[in-house]
Amino acid sequence: MGSLTSRLHKVSLKTITLAECRLTLLSVIHKTNLCAGGHGKGQCSGDSGGPLMLNNKQIGVVSWSLKPCAQTPGVFTNISYYIDWIKKLIK
Repeated sequence: MGSLTSRLHKVSLKTITLAECRLTLLSVIHKTNLCAGGHGKGQCSGDSGGPLMLNNKQIGVVSWSLKPCAQTPGVFTNISYYIDWIKKLIK
């Protein structure tokens, strides 16, 4: 695990299809997931719950990744599947 910071870090990640993600990770990937990163870029231990942003809007939440970190795509929760629930909670 890297050092702790009070500042949000950012990196540009390439997204892949869920089908590609399933083949790459050999794991169950749900329609409520997004996959991005790999090739040395992505999340690691301690990043769970962090945002996946697109055009200054949060589209995902860091869920999990395989070790060693960032060598394969990371898995995110796709916020679009939960937006109605989120809006209901923050009213």
